[in-house]
Amino acid sequence: MTPHERVLAILNREKADRIPVDFWFTHEILEDLFHYFGVTDQLALFKAMRVDKIVAGRIFFERKGEIVPDGELPRWIYGGRLCLIKSGLSTYHENIGYPMQDISCRQAIDDYLWWPKFEDFDLNKSVESFVQPHQAGFATYGMWNSFLENYNGLRGIENSLLDLAMEPEMVDYTLDKIEALQLRILDAFLPKVRGVLDLVYVSDDMGSQAGLLISPEMWEAHFAPRMKRICAKIHSYGMKVFYHSDGACAPIIGRLIECGIDIINPIQHICPGMSPAVLKDKFGDKVIFHGGVDTQSVMPFGSADDVRKETNMLLDTLGRDNAGYICASCHNLQAGTPIDNIITMVETVLNR
Repeated sequence: MTPHERVLAILNREKADRIPVDFWFTHEILEDLFHYFGVTDQLALFKAMRVDKIVAGRIFFERKGEIVPDGELPRWIYGGRLCLIKSGLSTYHENIGYPMQDISCRQAIDDYLWWPKFEDFDLNKSVESFVQPHQAGFATYGMWNSFLENYNGLRGIENSLLDLAMEPEMVDYTLDKIEALQLRILDAFLPKVRGVLDLVYVSDDMGSQAGLLISPEMWEAHFAPRMKRICAKIHSYGMKVFYHSDGACAPIIGRLIECGIDIINPIQHICPGMSPAVLKDKFGDKVIFHGGVDTQSVMPFGSADDVRKETNMLLDTLGRDNAGYICASCHNLQAGTPIDNIITMVETVLNR
């Protein structure tokens, strides 16, 4: 089977020759792997590694005609400025301040200068980023749809959590604008990538490493209906929903499945309630699991034997009966992760 065929078989609960193996990475890890395997592009790397990579096409759409003056920081699509920060050995873009942090009424929300409009985006530039990996035999995922994460980017997480408790109408008014834009983009873009885009990405981190960031009741009131509508929209174009939430999100997994998600990532099993065996028992016939291999301790600091043990544990639980699971790193492999450990994770799956 090709990687694409193998991933689709798992997603469709059909027989695959083995469990697929995927991985997520930082830029630094990608460069290390290029050097190790002697290749210079990602698709060649994935073939050399024999992984079943679900390749990310363009996640963010380009805004048309926007020029950032020399010396100014780039802007996130909702207007916040971005800068490069160093976290350990890895480099990330992070927000500099929150552009709506001082806004407190509907008129101010309406008047916000940087609201993106549908007409601002060049959707055509994104199509080719899915065609190439599809032609190379890989599954694809892309686009970035989010509710709480977008709201956090506008208001800051402290304001966001306070708003949910004290200003719920303002939250819903803002989320209505975010949802309307996302749904309109889906309607315009998904027909362009029918047949080359397999999974549409919905990322809404709801868990910390100790529990949910908000109560299940808040999630139900503000996010469940929106999740149901966006999943229905994606399904109407024959594509599946790839849902991402870090942390201890177990209390809402059942409701996420009812809303329509098809695959859940990253299964951070070190968090409370995220036991792979328990999740498989409760939800294994209703959702596909993706991820699981610990990137906080096992992959960066463990031995090859530790990685092998971790990977086999996940194959025996989330991948029980060789179904319903795509083995992968639990989020991005951080800079400094030993290449031997990455190879061990992949080969453990290949050799089962």
